[in-house]
Amino acid sequence: RHHASQRPWARARPTQAADPGLRSTSAMTLYIWLCVSSVVCFITCACARTLDHRDGVPRVQVDFYMETLCPFCAMFATHNLPTMKEQGLFDIIDLTLIPFGNAKVKSNATAASPTVFECQHGPEECEGNRVEMCALTLHGMDRWFPFTVCFERYFPATRNASLTAASCAGRAEVDALEILDCAAGPRGAELEARAFARTQALIPPHTFVPWVVVNGEPACGGADGCDSVPITICQLYTGPKPEACAAILANASAAVPPSSSVLRFPSGAAAAATKPKACMRTPTSEQEMDGSAIQ
Repeated sequence: RHHASQRPWARARPTQAADPGLRSTSAMTLYIWLCVSSVVCFITCACARTLDHRDGVPRVQVDFYMETLCPFCAMFATHNLPTMKEQGLFDIIDLTLIPFGNAKVKSNATAASPTVFECQHGPEECEGNRVEMCALTLHGMDRWFPFTVCFERYFPATRNASLTAASCAGRAEVDALEILDCAAGPRGAELEARAFARTQALIPPHTFVPWVVVNGEPACGGADGCDSVPITICQLYTGPKPEACAAILANASAAVPPSSSVLRFPSGAAAAATKPKACMRTPTSEQEMDGSAIQ
């Protein structure tokens, strides 16, 4: 018998030096593969971004200034907005809610405490406003929108923010305790102050809520409330419009003045005369009382 070391198949084969040409070819192949992959990824991502933004056309910016215990704000939140979503208008808008409305500063911030606000419909409304602000901040639209619709539907009846938030959290798959802790803490106070600053910066200043601003311009008011907002959105969007816009725009000539593509809120005495479906802003000075401060 042969010793194992004498078996041909057991002998170690001499190590051969790697072929420089083969090594160069492999490196070049890997380089080309990486380049092609990068180009494919770039094109794919670019196409996805283009489709997400509808061929690069900017969305219409819709800002909804409201307060949680105004019945007309609740109507817009629970009826108008869900209808707009069903019509596909949410695909062409960026929607922002600013829950502050007609609140006022009760006491200014100090080193020991934040600014305290007095809401039009009582302290429960201030708490409800903060709850909605926190929901907006903590969650994406797929969560905060159903939560807000639910909250607006039941909060006017309960006037209990904790109870309503707990009930609506399960439907929207959000954490009620997280939202309530935010609303009761410094984060909620910070968000409330931001909403106040944004509401105060409105030009022209709001005269009542709901106050809807579309691409920087007030977009509804008078006796029709905010029913004309979808018309304005369809008119202003310059990309491929949702199918529902055809029917929405069919009534545009009757709903929108020919001199403007955007409806404006009446102001001062005119606002009172038209009896808008809204919660009126309470005058805070002689200047506002006669309407001279409202443009």
